[in-house]
Amino acid sequence: MVTSTKKINQIRVGPGSGPRKVGPNGGPRGNGQSGNNSERFSPNKYRIGMWVALAGVAMMFVALTSAYVVRTSTSNDWRPIAMPRLL
Repeated sequence: MVTSTKKINQIRVGPGSGPRKVGPNGGPRGNGQSGNNSERFSPNKYRIGMWVALAGVAMMFVALTSAYVVRTSTSNDWRPIAMPRLL
């Protein structure tokens, strides 16, 4: 049995992305801060954005619906569109 005291350094090879690009102030985001993205990707920010977008779509739907109802009830020149036979 042979015992060795010399340590063998193994080179780890893996799928890397190359050298890391740093910003002008030393941080990866360019503002001198660390790479912690917890404040950038907050679920609350996305939730507020989704509520704003949903409110905008709902307001547009209500506006078009109310314009349709007002137009059909107040004008005498409204003619309903005949549906094609294929539909």
